[in-house]
Amino acid sequence: MTLSGSYLETRMYFDHVYSNKNGALYFTHTNQHRALMKENAILHNAHAKDNLHALSPGRIELSKELFPILAETLNLLHHTDFSERFWKLVAEEYARSVIIRYDQFRNSSVDHAPGFLPLLSGNPVNFKSRLRGRLVNVKNYVKSRGERENLFKKLNSHDKLLVGFSADSLVAKDTGAVPLPDCALKPGFLGDRKKRDRLNKIADGERGLFKKNVLHQMPGYLVEHFSSIYEGIELVQPEKKTFHVHGKYRFSLRQIVMAKYAEYGSRMIWYQNGAMVGECKYKYGGYLVRSVADEHRTWGWKMDDVDLPWKAYDLQQFKDRYIEAEKQERDDLLITYPKLWGAEDFYMEMTQKFLKLLDQKLYKSVRIRPYPYWKSGSGADTFQRITAPRVTVSSFEESMAEEVANTRIVLHIHVPATSFLESVSVDHPTTGLLKNEHPTDIVKPHYEDFLGSGVLHTEIESVAEHLNNAKIDQWWNQIVGSKTYEQYKKLFTGA
Repeated sequence: MTLSGSYLETRMYFDHVYSNKNGALYFTHTNQHRALMKENAILHNAHAKDNLHALSPGRIELSKELFPILAETLNLLHHTDFSERFWKLVAEEYARSVIIRYDQFRNSSVDHAPGFLPLLSGNPVNFKSRLRGRLVNVKNYVKSRGERENLFKKLNSHDKLLVGFSADSLVAKDTGAVPLPDCALKPGFLGDRKKRDRLNKIADGERGLFKKNVLHQMPGYLVEHFSSIYEGIELVQPEKKTFHVHGKYRFSLRQIVMAKYAEYGSRMIWYQNGAMVGECKYKYGGYLVRSVADEHRTWGWKMDDVDLPWKAYDLQQFKDRYIEAEKQERDDLLITYPKLWGAEDFYMEMTQKFLKLLDQKLYKSVRIRPYPYWKSGSGADTFQRITAPRVTVSSFEESMAEEVANTRIVLHIHVPATSFLESVSVDHPTTGLLKNEHPTDIVKPHYEDFLGSGVLHTEIESVAEHLNNAKIDQWWNQIVGSKTYEQYKKLFTGA
């Protein structure tokens, strides 16, 4: 099997690798990558043909070529016959690291020793970075050591298990499932070196440089340490187990446990995670989840056989808080933002332009709510530079539901967005900037109608003109009463 890279010409630049409290690796961006994102306003808006970002067809196309290679090679190496789904669950983190280093892997021989875990970094891996990754893993393993025993106790005593949901979540109440603890892999140091030697021989026999690098750079947990990890997972009536899963892949021992149990008959029910899964045609997370799930429960829509229209639990939680909130009509306008990812100056300039165009008599109190400041890529501090008396930057002391409940209308700077669907779920007056280059077929007609009726816009100037001239209550009553809005609400919020 060969890989063609002519359609993928961008580089993904990252510098430092860190670990969060759950042991998952994440990265920060180099100045060069920040400049790229600023130029495109946000990575989501870059031309998909030139990027491997999370909304590009190129990323999915490359992934579909990578996973069969990994599955075939790893089965050969370990004398197993596991499904591609199994290896997708186990090796996705490595596949992602390959995508990040795509240019490096296809253009030059990568001859450094691989680490125990994949490093999500575009920089060349050296002894220091490998040591840092190993120390992070050891630290996380020590911190989560008690959870390992708890994880297997839960598997022994329960058949319905939650991954990504809390014990007090609506899903827990509906299903009776209990949270399955997360924990880091036990650090491995020596392992089965014969398997590494065998893999290197397989890699050396490949003619293509890209595939040769992919095989040579497989991390230790997939190669010399895999058997000990896999065999350390005891199966307890896997055919009776059901995993209820929410969120992105987050690599850990729990992920391999899920893979092994699913291979032996356990069901995996995945739940929609965010608005983009149903509205963006090439959402990588949506493709990934639906390719491994036995059932994918959506917020109301169905596109594939695996999809099942279900409850929008995330939106229901928002709705409950919205109903409970005191509605004091404190603000005339609330502006919400996506992750800025290095495009702070762009969004700051857009906001200042918008505020100049916005009628000060009609909108005397404007509240800005950046992406929560404690989350990576928020850029929340940027908006503190706005000194206009009528503008308040959220302190996040209130939930999104409370702030929405206390404003006349909400402007969402980037649609699709879960926050946009939250507003729709409670019929709160809302408008937004549409930034979706590849909408799914089911959402296209709704976008067309919303662009014509003022719910969505393509330019910030158009938003300001609409807000200055529309009689908000009268306009919104017409929107809510329309058939298109009703259908959109049912499909994408489950209401």
